[in-house]
Amino acid sequence: MLDGNSTTFDDFAYARLQIVDLVGKLGPGDRMAIYVLYQGLAIVQDYTGDRDLLLKSITAYRPPALTPRAGMGRKPPRLAAKGMSPFNDVSDELTAA
Repeated sequence: MLDGNSTTFDDFAYARLQIVDLVGKLGPGDRMAIYVLYQGLAIVQDYTGDRDLLLKSITAYRPPALTPRAGMGRKPPRLAAKGMSPFNDVSDELTAA
């Protein structure tokens, strides 16, 4: 579960990347769900062992306040230093791991 209620943009983006890493470590028979607490509970993906579905779900999810606006093209500082963006295609990050 991602708690977006009291999380900064940087921290939320970093947590999202950590979910991608965790999905990559799922073994046969492992199941995972992705829930986000942000202005209510959102079921991003219910329990499944399908890694591709989990990655697709976390990639597609955008909390309203974290959706990029015009003119906001810069990366958050902590992520920019690592060459990452919270809006990357996470499949690239998973295959690089």
